[in-house]
Amino acid sequence: MKIRLISIIVAILALSLVAGFGCNGVLTDIEPGSTFNYNLTGALVQDPNRDSSIVIVKLQRDDADYVIAKMSFGGDVLLFSPLKYGFDSVFSGSKSRSPGYSATQMNLIMDDFPFLIDTAIVNVVSGFSIDSTSITPFNRLITGTGSVSFDWSGSANSGGYVIVAVKADSAYKGQGYSAVLNANFLSGTIPADAFVLPVTSDPDTGLYNLYVYSISGSPDSAMTAMLLPTPLPKQYADNIADGKFTGHFGSIEVSLLDTIRVVTNP
Repeated sequence: MKIRLISIIVAILALSLVAGFGCNGVLTDIEPGSTFNYNLTGALVQDPNRDSSIVIVKLQRDDADYVIAKMSFGGDVLLFSPLKYGFDSVFSGSKSRSPGYSATQMNLIMDDFPFLIDTAIVNVVSGFSIDSTSITPFNRLITGTGSVSFDWSGSANSGGYVIVAVKADSAYKGQGYSAVLNANFLSGTIPADAFVLPVTSDPDTGLYNLYVYSISGSPDSAMTAMLLPTPLPKQYADNIADGKFTGHFGSIEVSLLDTIRVVTNP
């Protein structure tokens, strides 16, 4: 009789765990007495200019780096590294942009069994492109000082766009100009001060790369600074708020670059 009772209790506990694991995006506190708090930050960066698709995540438990949990994104396991992309104690995964991750919803799963298993839903943005025929000035030359305007195609799942200009030899080095645009804007203007020397009004001559970023969610600006041609101009607000599981994460798609040249004489 005691053996039968124990078997029934085990079966009930097993069913309870299965039900808990099935909660998608809902706090799943496997151990009722647990008082741990988790904070997750990171981003998905997809960049056809580098043929790369990179996921980077940093996890803290009670304000300290936590490396024991299991992390996965879109069904791919993220591997822990003590130092990756310039950050201590991160989880990451990388592959080529083709196929990369398609424009759909992906699950970012944090598994710290038996304490907490939780899922953040991530909207992945689609690829898109700058309309090369729309670039103004049409001859792609800024003589002296001036601005540049251009259009781009829409990106599925986008929550907004960032326009970027950076010296061609300074891309992916934490330099350049970037500005956030409204989600409905499919055109933008980079002002003249993006193409002048610091603390002067003199033109900073040379070849510049132009990009647009499509943004969804809240990618971490610091963690993506060296993964992007130019860092994001701001940190978006936290978008993970699920009881003991908080933080921010989002996806970024970089357009293929276009160019403009700044010269002193026509």
